[in-house]
Amino acid sequence: MNNPGKIQLNYILYAFVCAVIGANIFLASIGQILTSNIFYQEYLFGPLLSWTAFGTGFVLLLASIFL
Repeated sequence: MNNPGKIQLNYILYAFVCAVIGANIFLASIGQILTSNIFYQEYLFGPLLSWTAFGTGFVLLLASIFL
């Protein structure tokens, strides 16, 4: 751990990227649900993937605070 401040900044950047990816996938899947009357695989896959991205970003954000 030569420069822990830089490592924490990287974790925060990774968390932000995960949140942006998760938000984009979530909004796209909500848009597909609202514009279609049938259930696609996107109904399960989109929100699941977005919550996975949000969870990964949240864990990295906690790691940047506590490590």
